[in-house]
Amino acid sequence: MSIQPTKRTLHSEEVKKTIIEQAQGLFSEYGYDATSMNDIAKASGVTTGALYHHFKNKEDILFEVFKNRSYLDPALLENFKTSKSPEEDLEKFLCDTMVEQVLSDGYEFTRFRILKIFKFFPNSVMDQCIRALTVRCIEDGIFTDELSAEQIADFLASVYRGAVYQYAASEPAIDLKSLVKKRYAIAVRALKVSGK
Repeated sequence: MSIQPTKRTLHSEEVKKTIIEQAQGLFSEYGYDATSMNDIAKASGVTTGALYHHFKNKEDILFEVFKNRSYLDPALLENFKTSKSPEEDLEKFLCDTMVEQVLSDGYEFTRFRILKIFKFFPNSVMDQCIRALTVRCIEDGIFTDELSAEQIADFLASVYRGAVYQYAASEPAIDLKSLVKKRYAIAVRALKVSGK
């Protein structure tokens, strides 16, 4: 016998999802510091009391924004496991898909997230995608097999995150896409099997 969620539970989840979506938009447009709980409540169409029923504070909302990132469809991971060109897909994923997400978050929001609440979510869809493509690059003889796929994936994720950190710490903002592409190219050159 399965227990069906009640209408109240479903409504509560819909409200929470709306709050997270609206908060993400406000953080991106105005920055985290400039967005108040009242702003989030108003944009979400709920009372301040209802907002506090779902979240203790603005930081709780921020963590939910990043835990529930919907820009990376888990189906992407399945595609990467059978990718015809894992090397090209890995570069596009880190240098285009992930960079575009950071840029769409906005400079101020990224600065706050990286410099004030520096936190990563282990085993995220991003990390899983990098790992899947790395495994394929090793299997295809593109990357060295002297390191494990886990070690290489962790290294590439660190290269990407380091570039995002530098972007967030710079004033004014630097060209993130160029920085990630440059660092990625150096990292991959060190990982490639000679002649590939």
